[in-house]
Amino acid sequence: MEVLAMPLNEIDDATYTTQTESNLFYSNHSSTFYIGNQPYVATALQGSDGGLYVYRVDLDANNEPNYVLTGSMQMDDGNSRVVVLGPTNGGGEIYLNGVQTDVSSTILADTQNYQGTDSTIFGVSDAALYGGGAQYIEPVDINGTQFLFVNSQNGAGIHVWSVNDDGELAHVGGMDLGNGQNRTVYGMEVYTDTQGTTHVYVAETELGGATGTFGQTTQYTFDPATGDFSDKTNVLTLPGNANAMFDTEIYHTAEGETYLVAIGRHGITYRLMDPATGEVTGPSNSILRSDISSEDTGGLGTITVMTDEDGLEHLVYGSYNDDKVFSLTLTTDPTTPGTPTLTLGDTIDANVLLDFDTHTFDDGTGPREVVLVNTVDANGVNNGTAMFYMNADGTFDLFDSTTILTDDTAPVLIQTTDGTYWISDPDTQNSTGGPQKSVSIVCFTAETKILTQNGEIRATDLQVGDMVLTEDRGYQPLRWIGRKTIDRARLRRDPSLLPVTIEAGALGPHLPRERLTVSRQHRILVQSAIVKRTFGEDSVLIPAIKLAELPGVYVDENVEAVEYVHILFDNHEIVTANGARAESLYLAATARDQLGDASMQEIYNIFPEFRQPENLPSSCRTIVERKKLTSNLIRRHVKNNKDLVHTAT
Repeated sequence: MEVLAMPLNEIDDATYTTQTESNLFYSNHSSTFYIGNQPYVATALQGSDGGLYVYRVDLDANNEPNYVLTGSMQMDDGNSRVVVLGPTNGGGEIYLNGVQTDVSSTILADTQNYQGTDSTIFGVSDAALYGGGAQYIEPVDINGTQFLFVNSQNGAGIHVWSVNDDGELAHVGGMDLGNGQNRTVYGMEVYTDTQGTTHVYVAETELGGATGTFGQTTQYTFDPATGDFSDKTNVLTLPGNANAMFDTEIYHTAEGETYLVAIGRHGITYRLMDPATGEVTGPSNSILRSDISSEDTGGLGTITVMTDEDGLEHLVYGSYNDDKVFSLTLTTDPTTPGTPTLTLGDTIDANVLLDFDTHTFDDGTGPREVVLVNTVDANGVNNGTAMFYMNADGTFDLFDSTTILTDDTAPVLIQTTDGTYWISDPDTQNSTGGPQKSVSIVCFTAETKILTQNGEIRATDLQVGDMVLTEDRGYQPLRWIGRKTIDRARLRRDPSLLPVTIEAGALGPHLPRERLTVSRQHRILVQSAIVKRTFGEDSVLIPAIKLAELPGVYVDENVEAVEYVHILFDNHEIVTANGARAESLYLAATARDQLGDASMQEIYNIFPEFRQPENLPSSCRTIVERKKLTSNLIRRHVKNNKDLVHTAT
């Protein structure tokens, strides 16, 4: 579904409240996780007074997100000194659910300014928990319990917390990686093997060692019952000096092999991994930055794994010197396991790259992953955030963008319990209100004239049982109707709810016969020789918002209010609306969630079998939503002076 902007001060991932008067907080990393279908956002706040905050995302009376702080942990005593939690004495502080609690701890005095903060980490014992501000969060479900693995901003600590069904935090365990004032933990990957053992792979960097700065990925065994870490093993290193290690991921090739992959300042390294045991074996392979980028002066950063539309995995990583995001694919030869070939897939030119991250998103055709990229131009002016899908060949496909999001940290994407997707900027602090972007579903506006057995009837006047003319099955009875009115204030807060207007004749002669106004994601049937050559089908469905590249098709920003009407049949149907052909409500996963519990209960009372997703009707036509495909299709029609629709019912 389309994602469109809302006002800047309405964000979806948190209404931040700090526990001290310090103004040194800023978000370094945010992650979403779900307990059942209840969404939560965990945010690591970096700075000398950093900490971890967990918010439950509820819906208010207007079905907009409301963020409730359910757990927080602060990692400084307010005097730029690190709070170390462990079995030693002292007077440290921790915040649970917003309440300050004394715990057994030691506060170590500040002795060194490290990486721009006023905190220094020293190792005390393996049972201690370290940190001077949180930097990275890895949410993981282990045996039905939600855990948050949180690293230290500027030291050798890892925190592990469990989250109960109410979003409350409980400390499980932690560890010191040693040589704390010089060692830094960055990204990590948590994996439970097929035998039930949990492994933690940690990207570490040590400054000022015997051989200078070096990076490595270290493997640990984690016991979720006790919180203990054990069996430390160095599994990945990068050649060369000053090669800090930043992030690590698990990657599966199309040929069935599994690799542990890590990225450092000057390259990427990878080794074969046994998914049954989590053991990292086989030869060590590295690809240096000069082989995958135009510059060799450092600057590689985050790496992640992204799944394309065919379910195949690709590595996606950022180069902050090149200001680009790259995709990379590993392919293996069964005769030489552990020695894959690396192929560069595609590049996103970000002008000036700030950050990026991947999320899962369902646009109505099924869940798939997207990458969100934050950029500014060469003059430092905000370019906002762009959302990309990935094609089967590893190339990126722009889906949508907004200039609303700012700051350095990649935005997060979250789906609320009503099925709406929201995107937000986690760097925005002390915000009030809701999220920045949302998604709409398929519906006609009230005045749309639907062709029935008794002639044209306005959508707002339709009744259950009316016999409506359909493209494929003749006259069919309406089984359910849903209505919702959006007032002017809501439309101004959420422009994604603004309708799309298709002027008379914009699709072809007398198509539509008169002005047609629908929701942005309402799909319109297009049918032409070009469609046939492009897709091998006589007709396809395209969202109205994707037709806005045509003359006479536009978002109606002047509408004062709008009533949307959903119409549902036994099957997904094509109906005639103001002379053009458009779809009825299609109960894909996103639409089911967005309709809300009350509407879905009404539908389930009519179609109890729809409770099982496999019993839902399939789409009556191929749905084409990817921007590259729709733009190319429209451009070919305009270039050849051809109509998008050459016949009408």
